[in-house]
Amino acid sequence: VSPLALKLSIPQLLNILCNFLFAQLNLNNPYDPLQIPPAGCPQYNRRISIVNLTCLTFFTPNNLSGIGGMYYKHIYACPT
Repeated sequence: VSPLALKLSIPQLLNILCNFLFAQLNLNNPYDPLQIPPAGCPQYNRRISIVNLTCLTFFTPNNLSGIGGMYYKHIYACPT
């Protein structure tokens, strides 16, 4: 997580992730997850992978789409 936090310039990324995991695991907790101390949150020490990919499906009435009219396109987002 630390290299990603440095790359994204978010030094508190690990704490944010731990608070998010706490909130997801304790949906009925009435407290604000950001107020839970890090020691009370689940720890995450594994690798995080970022995949820059999105899929877009749209309807277009033209010959390129074929008979069904649906056109499927992959858009690759590459960080600069």
